[in-house]
Amino acid sequence: MGGLLAFDIHQPTRPSLLAVHATNGFALDDITSGSRVVVADGWAGIKILELRRPAQWVQLASRDTHGFAEGLALAGNTLVVADGKRGFAIFNWAQPDVPVLLATYPTDGTATGVGCLGNTAFGCCSEAGLQILDLARPDHPRLVGSYKPRNGFSRNIAFHGSVGGWAKDRAGVLLLDLTHREPPRLITSVQ
Repeated sequence: MGGLLAFDIHQPTRPSLLAVHATNGFALDDITSGSRVVVADGWAGIKILELRRPAQWVQLASRDTHGFAEGLALAGNTLVVADGKRGFAIFNWAQPDVPVLLATYPTDGTATGVGCLGNTAFGCCSEAGLQILDLARPDHPRLVGSYKPRNGFSRNIAFHGSVGGWAKDRAGVLLLDLTHREPPRLITSVQ
């Protein structure tokens, strides 16, 4: 069983616990939007929670993703879930307490993480590498590129401007220039 913890960090050297919410799954990733949080909860799908006063979590919604939810990203009103062997699940996030499944996108590998820049999703797909999806029409995602180095399993990606830091098991972290999205250009790698 996993869970979500909320801390008050007004005094960063002395964080204080505000609220705890137990989940049925593993609580592998979370993203925030205002006072709401989405939790990737493994086999239990996704959970949408809101932190209310007094400090308590209220579960607004839960959705079965039919896979193993382990990574999340927001692109405007679109929520992308890295859903294990089922690929990516794409939800309408316009009403966060009622996420609506728009589409799924199968992958060559196990979807373990995802990040979004604008309307582009960069999906980490274990042995298949990085898959780049155009989400201009989230109900019809389309593959616009990929990047696969020689070794290591793709885990997750984070961004700073147009540079993506891509975590891979045996290959360490790769820094990619994503200015033109396709093809990404390797800047350097860190072991």
